[in-house]
Amino acid sequence: MSKIAAADRGRAPELSPPAAEPADVPDVVALIDALIERPVLVFGSLPPVGRDIDLLARDPELRALAAGLQGAGFSESDGVWVRFEHCSASVVELVDAASWRLEAGELAALYAEALLLPGAERLVRPAPRHALLIMARKLARARGPLDKKHRDRVTDALLEDPGAWSGARRSAAAWGCARELATLERRFGLPASDPDAGRPGPAASPRRMAGAVRRRLRRRGVVIALSGLDGCGKSSQARHVQDALIQAGLGTSVIWTSVMSQPQGVATVKAIANRALAAAAAIRRLVPGSKRSAPSAEAEDRANALRRGSSSVSLGWALLQGTVNAVRQRRATRAALRRGEVVICDRYVLDALVHLRYAYGERRGAWLLRRIPPRADLTFFFDLPPEVASARQPEYEPAQNAERARLYRELGPALDAIWIDATLPRDEICALIARQTWQLAS
Repeated sequence: MSKIAAADRGRAPELSPPAAEPADVPDVVALIDALIERPVLVFGSLPPVGRDIDLLARDPELRALAAGLQGAGFSESDGVWVRFEHCSASVVELVDAASWRLEAGELAALYAEALLLPGAERLVRPAPRHALLIMARKLARARGPLDKKHRDRVTDALLEDPGAWSGARRSAAAWGCARELATLERRFGLPASDPDAGRPGPAASPRRMAGAVRRRLRRRGVVIALSGLDGCGKSSQARHVQDALIQAGLGTSVIWTSVMSQPQGVATVKAIANRALAAAAAIRRLVPGSKRSAPSAEAEDRANALRRGSSSVSLGWALLQGTVNAVRQRRATRAALRRGEVVICDRYVLDALVHLRYAYGERRGAWLLRRIPPRADLTFFFDLPPEVASARQPEYEPAQNAERARLYRELGPALDAIWIDATLPRDEICALIARQTWQLAS
């Protein structure tokens, strides 16, 4: 995995903002229309209903679009171009017309009969009969009633051209989807013209006929960690980045695991341990003036004093908390990673390391926190001024947050944490994280 190198190991690497997006392009449709000289076909959901734009282009237009989209700030993976901005994603999929393997006459007719999109000069949509053929190939393996989206598309095609079924049947053999078209008719509720329409047939669609942006899944998912002081915006950014990545076609989950929050069973063990430590402290008189029958708050103070006074007790306690948190992180991410999803962790290993170092001064046992949960593929450290963090979340005083921030900066480089200025605009931070994540996961 490519990482952004730090200038030196004493600092976490900084993620620089990308070049500004072109301000004179109002939307992606206008951009695409301006880049081409011959018609290019939108064969999926039409904008603005469909956010993902699926384009069938011949070779000259394909090359022009690829160069133009790259110049407009899009990133590419396997023919899918994505640009993140305003906590959302603009997605364009380019498909080579040759990959549909149509005869020259049929391909020429597809473009010749196509209809201009409103307001466009060269961007076109399929004629009604071709819309039915494309849908038949796309839904080749589907069975059962059509869903609402596809039923509406068939209805729109028939309203626009009542003879669309007849026109589609004339070209179905040349498109290699006669059986699939008959199945589509039957599923829509019309008598099937092919007696074998109800039988499963071979998928006639080419490899790239998946339609809208495919959900590209990896054998193992990707772990993204968002770390930093309380109040730096981790939780809100996790939701915004999740929305943007889902729009870009990636399965995404958000999990929250904090070393400060323990399951009920661990909380019970902690309470029992506190009472035991307090009793031991009173018996051994490690804390001057301790009383045997102290209220619970005082008992916990004595337990804390015992932990501070005994390195072995402190280590054991830190390992208990750290191990429980690491196991929770492993369990929380396991299912989503098996599904090949992007897992966005609101707090992760870096936050646990900082807390245990800050609360207990423990350096030992850090390897457990780094070995048990899956390693984060990308860790982002949100650097926020301590006084701002304290104003947003008053649990820690500015001086305490300053010490915690120092620990984040000290421990972050070992985890290849990418530094982000948490005072940047929300949309800019979201685009930075989403772009890095998409490039890694695609």
